[in-house]
Amino acid sequence: MNPSPRLASRYLARSLLALLALSTTLPSAQAQAISGEVELFAELVEAVDKDLAKGTYHGVVVLVDAGGEHLLGLAAGMQDRDAERPMHMDTIFQIYSMSKPITAVAALILLDEGKYTLDDPVEKHLPAFEGVTVGVERSEPAQQMIVRDLFRHTSGLTYGIFGNSEIDRMVREANLFDKSLTLAQVVERLGKLPLKHHPATQFEYSLSTDVLGRLVEVLSGKPLDVFFRERIFEPLGMKDTGFFVPREKAARVAEMNARRGSSLVRVGASERTDPFVDPLFKSGGGGLFSTAADYLRFCRMLLGEGTLEGKRILKTETVRAMTSDQLASMGRSATIAGSGFGLGVAVMQGRTAKGPNNGSYWWGGLAGTGFWVDPVEEIVGIFMVQNMNEMQHSNTFQARVYEALGR
Repeated sequence: MNPSPRLASRYLARSLLALLALSTTLPSAQAQAISGEVELFAELVEAVDKDLAKGTYHGVVVLVDAGGEHLLGLAAGMQDRDAERPMHMDTIFQIYSMSKPITAVAALILLDEGKYTLDDPVEKHLPAFEGVTVGVERSEPAQQMIVRDLFRHTSGLTYGIFGNSEIDRMVREANLFDKSLTLAQVVERLGKLPLKHHPATQFEYSLSTDVLGRLVEVLSGKPLDVFFRERIFEPLGMKDTGFFVPREKAARVAEMNARRGSSLVRVGASERTDPFVDPLFKSGGGGLFSTAADYLRFCRMLLGEGTLEGKRILKTETVRAMTSDQLASMGRSATIAGSGFGLGVAVMQGRTAKGPNNGSYWWGGLAGTGFWVDPVEEIVGIFMVQNMNEMQHSNTFQARVYEALGR
């Protein structure tokens, strides 16, 4: 079978199969919910069943759209093994760095409104970066850090946790993730530290997006969570996305897991962010909780070049810039897994034998969540698990989707 996702309605014209009807023809995948073109994805469902059986993950939610139509929805395994609570389509996940594209969109909304330009010096809007220096020698930057650098991670900043240079050590010792700090205080503290690189000379995944979140607060005059809610979540109908989970939704939060030797075990409360506490530090780089359905709506807006169901969030040309490689001018295109980087998302360069088309864009989170958008074939894929430091499962799922579609 070699279906065309652009003609997704051809598949959807067949009746959807209920879970009960699947029991004699398809593996269960320990499924609590399954819908869409299940015959098309029979081998994928079987693979998920095997993953659950061998402890690759305890529970998973996936969604696949093509041409704006639903192709697959699967909630399988356990949301909380200790409580014997099964995974559901509305389970809430900590999405970590999948927060970054949302922060980028927030900042781009203000770009569309003329509040700044991509070539503005960051210090023009965030005085914390006035007089910033580079390296242990505290030299003057060869060129100013501009707002564009924050979007594409070429600001010279670092996370401090992926390297062991003297600057990385200084960033770690600054304790920037102290829960008693606000976003404004984090940025003030960060501005006093030297940069690891001269701006616009090197891609390094960093705290740039958190600085971008502070820029949103300063230019909008609103806290980041309020701006997100008013300008993105409410217009897009993302009713379960935020920096914490209200107590009344506690039963929908997925347990967090981590690999200990060969076993996948539950992470203790002291080792993870408390989902039910509204944090002082609103991290646009990694602080959000969401559901697969909510994030799908966000991705549909991007695929729609800024609009969803008649509501415009961004200008068409802004989305095109966001989802185009912004590193070519530096003479560096491939940065992560063969991808370039746009204004807040990785952008695929070229195409593997099986997988998304050139120009597709994607990102993921520390606990294994991931998404991609393939604008050529109008495919959106969402993958949600809670496995710390195991991002590879999202890539495996993506490959299985394209295999099922005959790509």
